[in-house]
Amino acid sequence: MPYLERPGAVKIHWEERGSGPLVVLAPYANAHPSVYDPLETELTSDHRIVRFDDRGMGQSTRTGPFDMETGAGDLAAVIDEAGGPAVVITLTDAVHRAARVAVRRPDLVEALVAPGGTPAGRARLEGSEAMVASDSVVDAFMSMGETDYRGALRSVMTAANPPDAGDKGMWVADLAAGAERGDRKHARYFFFDPLDNPHIDQAALAALAEKYDEHTFDVQVRGLFLLPPDTVLHSWDRKGNEQPMPAMGDVTRAFTKHFEGREYDDIVGVDVQNYPWIAGVRMRAYRNPEAPGDITQSLLWCVGEVFLEAGDEVDFCEGLRSIGCHPDRTLVIADATCDYQQQQRDKNKQRPKYSGKGSMDMFRGEGFVHVVPPDDQMDRNPLIEERCRAANARIKTKGGKRFVFADPKRCEKTVTSIRQWRRGPNGGPSRKSKGAHAGDALSYVLWRFFPRRRQNDKVEIKTFKRFQGTTRTRGF
Repeated sequence: MPYLERPGAVKIHWEERGSGPLVVLAPYANAHPSVYDPLETELTSDHRIVRFDDRGMGQSTRTGPFDMETGAGDLAAVIDEAGGPAVVITLTDAVHRAARVAVRRPDLVEALVAPGGTPAGRARLEGSEAMVASDSVVDAFMSMGETDYRGALRSVMTAANPPDAGDKGMWVADLAAGAERGDRKHARYFFFDPLDNPHIDQAALAALAEKYDEHTFDVQVRGLFLLPPDTVLHSWDRKGNEQPMPAMGDVTRAFTKHFEGREYDDIVGVDVQNYPWIAGVRMRAYRNPEAPGDITQSLLWCVGEVFLEAGDEVDFCEGLRSIGCHPDRTLVIADATCDYQQQQRDKNKQRPKYSGKGSMDMFRGEGFVHVVPPDDQMDRNPLIEERCRAANARIKTKGGKRFVFADPKRCEKTVTSIRQWRRGPNGGPSRKSKGAHAGDALSYVLWRFFPRRRQNDKVEIKTFKRFQGTTRTRGF
Protein backbone atom coordinates (compact mmCIF):
# COMPACT_ATOMS: atom_id res chain seq x y z
CA MET A 1 0.00 0.00 0.00
CA PRO A 2 1.96 3.05 -1.22
CA TYR A 3 1.98 6.36 0.57
CA LEU A 4 2.69 9.76 -0.95
CA GLU A 5 4.73 12.15 1.19
CA ARG A 6 3.28 15.70 1.35
CA PRO A 7 4.56 18.83 3.15
CA GLY A 8 4.08 18.85 6.91
CA ALA A 9 4.81 15.14 7.32
CA VAL A 10 1.46 14.29 5.79
CA LYS A 11 1.08 10.89 4.14
CA ILE A 12 -1.60 10.30 1.49
CA HIS A 13 -2.57 6.67 1.08
CA TRP A 14 -3.21 5.57 -2.51
CA GLU A 15 -3.45 2.32 -4.43
CA GLU A 16 -3.89 1.14 -8.02
CA ARG A 17 -5.45 -1.81 -9.83
CA GLY A 18 -5.69 -2.97 -13.43
CA SER A 19 -3.72 -1.90 -16.47
CA GLY A 20 -4.34 0.48 -19.34
CA PRO A 21 -5.18 4.21 -19.57
CA LEU A 22 -5.02 5.92 -16.19
CA VAL A 23 -8.28 6.79 -14.40
CA VAL A 24 -8.27 8.48 -10.99
CA LEU A 25 -11.37 8.11 -8.80
CA ALA A 26 -11.11 11.16 -6.57
CA PRO A 27 -12.83 10.93 -3.15
CA TYR A 28 -15.39 13.43 -1.93
CA ALA A 29 -16.35 14.51 1.56
CA ASN A 30 -19.62 12.73 2.32
CA ALA A 31 -19.06 9.36 0.67
CA HIS A 32 -17.74 6.05 1.95
CA PRO A 33 -14.87 4.79 -0.25
CA SER A 34 -16.96 1.78 -1.28
CA VAL A 35 -19.16 4.08 -3.37
CA TYR A 36 -16.64 3.64 -6.21
CA ASP A 37 -16.39 -0.17 -5.93
CA PRO A 38 -18.86 -1.05 -8.74
CA LEU A 39 -17.27 1.50 -11.09
CA GLU A 40 -13.77 0.25 -10.31
CA THR A 41 -14.84 -3.33 -10.99
CA GLU A 42 -16.23 -2.27 -14.34
CA LEU A 43 -13.17 -0.28 -15.41
CA THR A 44 -10.26 -2.42 -14.21
CA SER A 45 -10.66 -4.83 -17.12
CA ASP A 46 -9.09 -2.29 -19.49
CA HIS A 47 -7.96 0.68 -17.36
CA ARG A 48 -5.48 1.38 -14.58
CA ILE A 49 -7.51 2.65 -11.65
CA VAL A 50 -6.04 4.82 -8.91
CA ARG A 51 -7.87 5.61 -5.68
CA PHE A 52 -6.68 7.52 -2.64
CA ASP A 53 -7.85 8.72 0.76
CA ASP A 54 -8.13 12.47 1.30
CA ARG A 55 -6.07 13.80 4.20
CA GLY A 56 -8.04 13.34 7.38
CA MET A 57 -9.80 10.27 6.02
CA GLY A 58 -9.17 6.53 5.71
CA GLN A 59 -5.48 5.59 6.00
CA SER A 60 -4.14 9.07 5.22
CA THR A 61 -2.69 11.35 7.91
CA ARG A 62 -5.25 13.25 9.94
CA THR A 63 -3.47 16.57 9.66
CA GLY A 64 -4.69 19.78 7.99
CA PRO A 65 -5.05 22.23 6.54
CA PHE A 66 -8.36 21.11 5.05
CA ASP A 67 -9.00 23.70 2.38
CA MET A 68 -9.58 23.84 -1.38
CA GLU A 69 -6.03 24.67 -2.40
CA THR A 70 -4.47 21.99 -0.22
CA GLY A 71 -6.94 19.40 -1.50
CA ALA A 72 -6.22 20.35 -5.12
CA GLY A 73 -2.51 20.06 -4.41
CA ASP A 74 -2.95 16.58 -2.96
CA LEU A 75 -4.94 15.45 -6.01
CA ALA A 76 -2.32 16.83 -8.42
CA ALA A 77 0.46 15.11 -6.46
CA VAL A 78 -1.33 11.74 -6.58
CA ILE A 79 -1.86 11.98 -10.36
CA ASP A 80 1.78 13.00 -10.85
CA GLU A 81 2.99 10.14 -8.67
CA ALA A 82 0.80 7.66 -10.57
CA GLY A 83 2.27 8.81 -13.90
CA GLY A 84 -0.41 11.04 -15.41
CA PRO A 85 -2.10 12.30 -17.47
CA ALA A 86 -5.33 10.78 -16.19
CA VAL A 87 -9.07 10.93 -16.62
CA VAL A 88 -10.43 12.13 -13.26
CA ILE A 89 -13.88 10.97 -12.16
CA THR A 90 -15.42 12.59 -9.11
CA LEU A 91 -18.51 14.15 -7.53
CA THR A 92 -19.78 17.02 -5.36
CA ASP A 93 -17.09 19.00 -3.50
CA ALA A 94 -14.19 17.12 -5.13
CA VAL A 95 -15.29 18.49 -8.52
CA HIS A 96 -13.97 21.91 -7.51
CA ARG A 97 -10.56 20.54 -6.57
CA ALA A 98 -10.35 18.50 -9.77
CA ALA A 99 -11.38 21.51 -11.89
CA ARG A 100 -8.55 23.57 -10.38
CA VAL A 101 -6.02 20.87 -11.23
CA ALA A 102 -7.42 20.49 -14.75
CA VAL A 103 -7.03 24.22 -15.44
CA ARG A 104 -3.61 24.67 -13.84
CA ARG A 105 -2.06 21.36 -14.87
CA PRO A 106 -3.50 20.24 -18.23
CA ASP A 107 -0.50 17.93 -18.48
CA LEU A 108 -1.96 15.93 -15.57
CA VAL A 109 -5.71 15.92 -16.36
CA GLU A 110 -6.74 14.63 -19.75
CA ALA A 111 -10.48 14.88 -18.97
CA LEU A 112 -12.72 15.55 -15.99
CA VAL A 113 -15.92 13.51 -15.59
CA ALA A 114 -18.29 15.08 -13.06
CA PRO A 115 -21.75 13.41 -12.90
CA GLY A 116 -22.64 15.72 -10.01
CA GLY A 117 -21.38 19.12 -8.88
CA THR A 118 -20.81 22.58 -10.35
CA PRO A 119 -17.26 22.77 -11.68
CA ALA A 120 -17.99 26.14 -13.29
CA GLY A 121 -18.39 27.72 -9.85
CA ARG A 122 -21.17 29.60 -8.10
CA ALA A 123 -20.77 32.72 -10.23
CA ARG A 124 -22.40 30.92 -13.17
CA LEU A 125 -25.52 30.36 -11.05
CA GLU A 126 -26.01 34.00 -10.08
CA GLY A 127 -29.62 35.04 -10.55
CA SER A 128 -30.86 31.44 -10.75
CA GLU A 129 -33.15 29.59 -8.32
CA ALA A 130 -30.34 27.32 -7.11
CA MET A 131 -29.92 27.47 -3.33
CA VAL A 132 -26.14 27.54 -3.68
CA ALA A 133 -26.48 30.83 -5.60
CA SER A 134 -27.67 32.51 -2.40
CA ASP A 135 -24.88 34.00 -0.25
CA SER A 136 -27.12 33.88 2.83
CA VAL A 137 -27.86 30.17 2.34
CA VAL A 138 -24.17 29.32 1.87
CA ASP A 139 -23.15 31.47 4.86
CA ALA A 140 -25.78 29.80 7.04
CA PHE A 141 -24.59 26.35 5.99
CA MET A 142 -20.93 27.24 6.65
CA SER A 143 -21.82 28.58 10.08
CA MET A 144 -23.73 25.40 10.87
CA GLY A 145 -20.74 23.35 9.73
CA GLU A 146 -18.49 25.22 12.15
CA THR A 147 -20.84 24.88 15.14
CA ASP A 148 -22.84 21.70 14.46
CA TYR A 149 -21.25 19.71 11.66
CA ARG A 150 -23.53 16.73 12.29
CA GLY A 151 -26.59 18.93 11.79
CA ALA A 152 -25.05 20.36 8.63
CA LEU A 153 -24.43 16.89 7.22
CA ARG A 154 -27.98 15.82 8.11
CA SER A 155 -29.35 18.86 6.27
CA VAL A 156 -27.33 18.04 3.16
CA MET A 157 -28.25 14.36 3.19
CA THR A 158 -31.95 15.10 3.72
CA ALA A 159 -32.01 17.63 0.89
CA ALA A 160 -30.11 15.39 -1.51
CA ASN A 161 -32.06 12.23 -0.64
CA PRO A 162 -35.71 13.26 -0.26
CA PRO A 163 -38.32 10.74 0.85
CA ASP A 164 -40.53 9.18 -1.79
CA ALA A 165 -43.78 9.73 0.12
CA GLY A 166 -45.55 12.86 1.32
CA ASP A 167 -44.80 16.41 0.21
CA LYS A 168 -41.27 16.68 1.62
CA GLY A 169 -38.56 16.48 -0.95
CA MET A 170 -40.90 16.87 -3.92
CA TRP A 171 -38.87 19.92 -4.91
CA VAL A 172 -36.41 17.49 -6.52
CA ALA A 173 -39.11 16.15 -8.83
CA ASP A 174 -40.22 19.73 -9.57
CA LEU A 175 -36.65 20.66 -10.47
CA ALA A 176 -36.24 17.63 -12.74
CA ALA A 177 -39.52 18.29 -14.55
CA GLY A 178 -38.74 21.99 -14.93
CA ALA A 179 -35.27 21.25 -16.27
CA GLU A 180 -36.62 18.75 -18.78
CA ARG A 181 -39.21 21.26 -20.02
CA GLY A 182 -36.55 23.95 -20.31
CA ASP A 183 -38.05 26.13 -17.56
CA ARG A 184 -34.82 26.09 -15.51
CA LYS A 185 -32.20 28.23 -17.20
CA HIS A 186 -29.13 26.67 -15.58
CA ALA A 187 -30.38 23.11 -15.15
CA ARG A 188 -30.20 20.08 -17.40
CA TYR A 189 -31.96 16.78 -16.76
CA PHE A 190 -30.53 13.46 -17.91
CA PHE A 191 -32.21 10.12 -17.30
CA PHE A 192 -30.14 6.96 -17.67
CA ASP A 193 -32.66 4.14 -17.82
CA PRO A 194 -31.21 0.88 -16.44
CA LEU A 195 -33.51 -0.95 -18.84
CA ASP A 196 -31.37 0.40 -21.68
CA ASN A 197 -28.03 -0.39 -20.02
CA PRO A 198 -26.36 -3.44 -21.64
CA HIS A 199 -24.06 -3.85 -18.61
CA ILE A 200 -26.96 -4.53 -16.24
CA ASP A 201 -28.46 -7.98 -15.82
CA GLN A 202 -31.82 -7.48 -17.53
CA ALA A 203 -33.12 -10.78 -16.16
CA ALA A 204 -32.58 -9.43 -12.63
CA LEU A 205 -34.47 -6.24 -13.55
CA ALA A 206 -37.31 -8.31 -14.97
CA ALA A 207 -37.47 -10.26 -11.69
CA LEU A 208 -37.70 -7.00 -9.74
CA ALA A 209 -40.45 -5.77 -12.07
CA GLU A 210 -42.44 -8.91 -11.25
CA LYS A 211 -41.77 -8.54 -7.51
CA TYR A 212 -42.78 -4.88 -7.11
CA ASP A 213 -45.75 -2.85 -8.30
CA GLU A 214 -45.15 -0.56 -11.28
CA HIS A 215 -44.81 2.63 -9.22
CA THR A 216 -42.27 1.15 -6.80
CA PHE A 217 -40.25 -0.35 -9.64
CA ASP A 218 -40.19 2.91 -11.62
CA VAL A 219 -39.12 4.99 -8.61
CA GLN A 220 -36.85 2.68 -6.65
CA VAL A 221 -35.26 0.70 -9.49
CA ARG A 222 -35.44 2.85 -12.60
CA GLY A 223 -34.99 6.14 -10.72
CA LEU A 224 -37.93 8.03 -12.19
CA PHE A 225 -39.29 11.11 -10.39
CA LEU A 226 -42.96 10.23 -9.88
CA LEU A 227 -45.59 11.39 -7.44
CA PRO A 228 -45.58 9.66 -4.04
CA PRO A 229 -47.38 6.29 -3.88
CA ASP A 230 -50.09 7.71 -1.59
CA THR A 231 -51.15 10.23 -4.26
CA VAL A 232 -54.78 9.70 -5.27
CA LEU A 233 -54.22 10.40 -8.98
CA HIS A 234 -50.96 8.47 -8.89
CA SER A 235 -50.68 7.96 -12.65
CA TRP A 236 -50.16 11.71 -13.14
CA ASP A 237 -46.62 12.59 -14.19
CA ARG A 238 -45.05 16.05 -14.35
CA LYS A 239 -43.20 15.33 -17.55
CA GLY A 240 -45.87 13.28 -19.28
CA ASN A 241 -49.06 15.11 -18.28
CA GLU A 242 -48.00 18.71 -17.72
CA GLN A 243 -47.60 20.15 -21.20
CA PRO A 244 -48.41 23.51 -22.87
CA MET A 245 -51.80 23.75 -24.53
CA PRO A 246 -51.54 22.75 -28.22
CA ALA A 247 -51.58 25.61 -30.72
CA MET A 248 -53.88 23.74 -33.09
CA GLY A 249 -55.96 20.60 -33.41
CA ASP A 250 -58.91 21.66 -31.20
CA VAL A 251 -61.72 19.12 -31.71
CA THR A 252 -63.87 20.05 -28.70
CA ARG A 253 -66.97 20.64 -30.83
CA ALA A 254 -66.69 17.29 -32.59
CA PHE A 255 -65.86 15.56 -29.31
CA THR A 256 -68.91 16.93 -27.47
CA LYS A 257 -71.13 16.34 -30.50
CA HIS A 258 -70.12 12.67 -30.43
CA PHE A 259 -70.65 12.17 -26.70
CA GLU A 260 -73.36 14.73 -25.85
CA GLY A 261 -75.22 15.20 -29.14
CA ARG A 262 -74.42 18.91 -29.18
CA GLU A 263 -71.36 21.01 -29.97
CA TYR A 264 -69.64 22.98 -27.21
CA ASP A 265 -66.52 25.14 -27.19
CA ASP A 266 -65.57 24.39 -23.59
CA ILE A 267 -66.01 21.69 -20.98
CA VAL A 268 -65.93 22.70 -17.31
CA GLY A 269 -65.76 20.29 -14.40
CA VAL A 270 -67.05 21.80 -11.13
CA ASP A 271 -66.80 20.67 -7.52
CA VAL A 272 -68.91 22.64 -5.03
CA GLN A 273 -68.17 22.27 -1.33
CA ASN A 274 -69.54 24.02 1.72
CA TYR A 275 -68.94 27.76 1.60
CA PRO A 276 -66.49 29.12 0.60
CA TRP A 277 -64.96 26.44 -1.68
CA ILE A 278 -65.62 26.04 -5.41
CA ALA A 279 -63.14 24.57 -7.89
CA GLY A 280 -63.61 24.59 -11.65
CA VAL A 281 -61.36 23.13 -14.35
CA ARG A 282 -61.78 24.31 -17.95
CA MET A 283 -60.99 21.60 -20.50
CA ARG A 284 -60.82 21.16 -24.26
CA ALA A 285 -60.32 18.17 -26.56
CA TYR A 286 -57.50 17.96 -29.10
CA ARG A 287 -56.87 15.62 -31.98
CA ASN A 288 -54.75 12.63 -31.07
CA PRO A 289 -51.89 12.44 -33.61
CA GLU A 290 -51.72 8.66 -33.08
CA ALA A 291 -55.43 8.26 -33.91
CA PRO A 292 -56.48 11.38 -35.86
CA GLY A 293 -59.63 9.76 -37.24
CA ASP A 294 -61.00 8.46 -33.92
CA ILE A 295 -62.75 11.18 -31.92
CA THR A 296 -63.03 8.86 -28.88
CA GLN A 297 -59.21 8.84 -28.65
CA SER A 298 -59.00 12.63 -28.34
CA LEU A 299 -56.61 14.18 -25.83
CA LEU A 300 -58.25 16.18 -23.05
CA TRP A 301 -56.38 19.28 -21.91
CA CYS A 302 -56.89 21.45 -18.83
CA VAL A 303 -56.54 24.96 -20.26
CA GLY A 304 -57.99 27.17 -17.54
CA GLU A 305 -59.30 27.21 -13.98
CA VAL A 306 -61.53 29.08 -11.55
CA PHE A 307 -60.84 28.53 -7.85
CA LEU A 308 -62.89 30.42 -5.28
CA GLU A 309 -62.10 30.58 -1.60
CA ALA A 310 -64.57 33.38 -0.85
CA GLY A 311 -67.46 33.39 -3.29
CA ASP A 312 -70.55 31.52 -4.43
CA GLU A 313 -71.96 30.09 -7.67
CA VAL A 314 -72.76 33.54 -9.04
CA ASP A 315 -69.15 34.62 -8.53
CA PHE A 316 -68.01 31.36 -10.10
CA CYS A 317 -70.02 32.03 -13.26
CA GLU A 318 -68.43 35.45 -13.47
CA GLY A 319 -65.06 33.77 -13.15
CA LEU A 320 -65.89 31.47 -16.07
CA ARG A 321 -66.76 34.45 -18.22
CA SER A 322 -63.50 36.16 -17.26
CA ILE A 323 -61.44 33.25 -18.68
CA GLY A 324 -63.41 33.20 -21.94
CA CYS A 325 -66.16 30.63 -21.37
CA HIS A 326 -69.32 31.59 -23.29
CA PRO A 327 -72.43 30.59 -21.27
CA ASP A 328 -74.34 29.06 -24.16
CA ARG A 329 -71.31 27.23 -25.61
CA THR A 330 -69.98 25.71 -22.38
CA LEU A 331 -70.86 22.28 -21.00
CA VAL A 332 -70.72 22.30 -17.21
CA ILE A 333 -70.27 18.92 -15.51
CA ALA A 334 -71.10 19.46 -11.86
CA ASP A 335 -71.18 17.51 -8.62
CA ALA A 336 -74.46 15.55 -8.64
CA THR A 337 -75.42 17.01 -5.26
CA CYS A 338 -75.61 20.40 -6.97
CA ASP A 339 -79.04 19.32 -8.23
CA TYR A 340 -80.60 19.82 -4.79
CA GLN A 341 -78.20 21.88 -2.69
CA GLN A 342 -75.95 24.87 -3.09
CA GLN A 343 -72.67 25.93 -1.61
CA GLN A 344 -74.24 28.08 1.11
CA ARG A 345 -76.14 25.61 3.30
CA ASP A 346 -77.52 28.32 5.64
CA LYS A 347 -80.73 29.51 3.97
CA ASN A 348 -80.58 32.76 5.89
CA LYS A 349 -77.34 33.60 4.06
CA GLN A 350 -78.40 32.49 0.59
CA ARG A 351 -79.03 34.99 -2.16
CA PRO A 352 -82.80 35.75 -2.17
CA LYS A 353 -83.02 35.02 -5.89
CA TYR A 354 -81.71 31.51 -5.35
CA SER A 355 -82.98 30.70 -1.87
CA GLY A 356 -83.62 26.99 -1.58
CA LYS A 357 -82.18 26.29 -5.03
CA GLY A 358 -79.36 23.98 -5.99
CA SER A 359 -76.08 25.00 -7.56
CA MET A 360 -77.23 23.74 -10.96
CA ASP A 361 -80.20 26.11 -10.85
CA MET A 362 -77.85 28.96 -9.95
CA PHE A 363 -75.54 28.14 -12.87
CA ARG A 364 -78.49 28.08 -15.24
CA GLY A 365 -79.86 31.29 -13.75
CA GLU A 366 -76.54 32.98 -14.53
CA GLY A 367 -76.70 31.88 -18.17
CA PHE A 368 -74.75 28.60 -18.07
CA VAL A 369 -77.81 26.52 -18.94
CA HIS A 370 -76.05 23.37 -20.11
CA VAL A 371 -75.33 21.69 -16.77
CA VAL A 372 -75.15 17.91 -16.32
CA PRO A 373 -74.09 15.49 -13.56
CA PRO A 374 -71.10 13.15 -13.91
CA ASP A 375 -73.39 10.23 -14.76
CA ASP A 376 -76.97 10.32 -16.05
CA GLN A 377 -77.48 6.73 -14.94
CA MET A 378 -76.92 7.49 -11.26
CA ASP A 379 -78.87 9.57 -8.80
CA ARG A 380 -75.68 10.53 -7.00
CA ASN A 381 -71.98 10.89 -7.68
CA PRO A 382 -70.12 7.73 -8.66
CA LEU A 383 -68.13 6.30 -5.77
CA ILE A 384 -64.97 8.32 -5.32
CA GLU A 385 -62.74 5.24 -5.55
CA GLU A 386 -64.39 4.32 -8.87
CA ARG A 387 -64.00 7.85 -10.20
CA CYS A 388 -60.34 7.96 -9.25
CA ARG A 389 -59.75 4.52 -10.73
CA ALA A 390 -61.32 5.68 -14.00
CA ALA A 391 -59.34 8.93 -13.93
CA ASN A 392 -56.03 7.14 -13.37
CA ALA A 393 -56.80 4.76 -16.22
CA ARG A 394 -57.40 7.68 -18.57
CA ILE A 395 -54.47 9.75 -17.36
CA LYS A 396 -52.20 6.84 -18.21
CA THR A 397 -53.31 3.55 -19.69
CA LYS A 398 -51.74 0.20 -18.90
CA GLY A 399 -50.00 0.48 -22.25
CA GLY A 400 -48.34 3.72 -21.14
CA LYS A 401 -50.42 6.07 -23.31
CA ARG A 402 -51.64 9.36 -21.85
CA PHE A 403 -54.93 11.01 -22.71
CA VAL A 404 -55.23 13.78 -20.09
CA PHE A 405 -52.96 16.82 -19.84
CA ALA A 406 -52.77 20.23 -18.17
CA ASP A 407 -51.02 23.42 -19.15
CA PRO A 408 -49.09 24.20 -15.92
CA LYS A 409 -48.93 27.92 -16.67
CA ARG A 410 -52.67 28.21 -17.29
CA CYS A 411 -53.70 25.76 -14.56
CA GLU A 412 -51.18 26.22 -11.77
CA LYS A 413 -53.64 25.45 -8.96
CA THR A 414 -55.03 22.45 -10.79
CA VAL A 415 -51.69 20.73 -11.29
CA THR A 416 -50.66 21.58 -7.73
CA SER A 417 -53.89 20.05 -6.43
CA ILE A 418 -53.41 16.89 -8.48
CA ARG A 419 -49.91 16.49 -7.10
CA GLN A 420 -50.96 17.11 -3.50
CA TRP A 421 -54.16 15.08 -3.27
CA ARG A 422 -53.30 12.27 -0.88
CA ARG A 423 -55.01 9.31 0.67
CA GLY A 424 -56.17 9.68 4.25
CA PRO A 425 -55.49 7.49 7.31
CA ASN A 426 -58.24 5.07 6.24
CA GLY A 427 -56.59 4.53 2.87
CA GLY A 428 -59.26 6.35 0.88
CA PRO A 429 -58.89 9.70 -0.90
CA SER A 430 -58.69 12.46 1.69
CA ARG A 431 -61.71 14.77 1.76
CA LYS A 432 -59.90 17.38 3.87
CA SER A 433 -57.23 18.17 1.31
CA LYS A 434 -57.64 21.25 -0.88
CA GLY A 435 -56.39 19.06 -3.70
CA ALA A 436 -59.60 17.04 -3.44
CA HIS A 437 -61.66 19.85 -4.99
CA ALA A 438 -59.77 20.10 -8.27
CA GLY A 439 -59.31 16.34 -8.27
CA ASP A 440 -63.06 15.85 -7.96
CA ALA A 441 -63.75 18.39 -10.71
CA LEU A 442 -61.37 16.61 -13.08
CA SER A 443 -62.76 13.18 -12.20
CA TYR A 444 -66.33 14.32 -12.97
CA VAL A 445 -65.32 15.22 -16.52
CA LEU A 446 -63.41 12.01 -17.11
CA TRP A 447 -66.21 9.86 -15.72
CA ARG A 448 -68.81 11.66 -17.84
CA PHE A 449 -67.05 10.64 -21.04
CA PHE A 450 -65.15 7.53 -19.98
CA PRO A 451 -66.96 5.76 -17.10
CA ARG A 452 -65.63 2.43 -15.90
CA ARG A 453 -68.64 0.67 -14.41
CA ARG A 454 -68.25 -2.75 -12.85
CA GLN A 455 -71.05 -5.19 -12.21
CA ASN A 456 -70.22 -5.43 -8.52
CA ASP A 457 -70.45 -1.68 -7.99
CA LYS A 458 -72.33 -0.80 -4.83
CA VAL A 459 -73.65 2.39 -6.41
CA GLU A 460 -77.28 2.09 -7.44
CA ILE A 461 -77.56 2.24 -11.25
CA LYS A 462 -80.68 3.78 -12.72
CA THR A 463 -81.76 4.41 -16.27
CA PHE A 464 -81.77 7.77 -17.96
CA LYS A 465 -85.57 7.61 -18.27
CA ARG A 466 -85.80 8.15 -14.51
CA PHE A 467 -84.48 11.68 -15.00
CA GLN A 468 -86.35 12.75 -18.13
CA GLY A 469 -88.29 15.92 -17.43
CA THR A 470 -86.29 16.76 -14.30
CA THR A 471 -83.85 19.58 -13.79
CA ARG A 472 -81.00 17.29 -14.81
CA THR A 473 -82.04 17.32 -18.44
CA ARG A 474 -83.41 20.82 -18.80
CA GLY A 475 -81.78 22.85 -21.52
CA PHE A 476 -81.25 19.89 -23.85
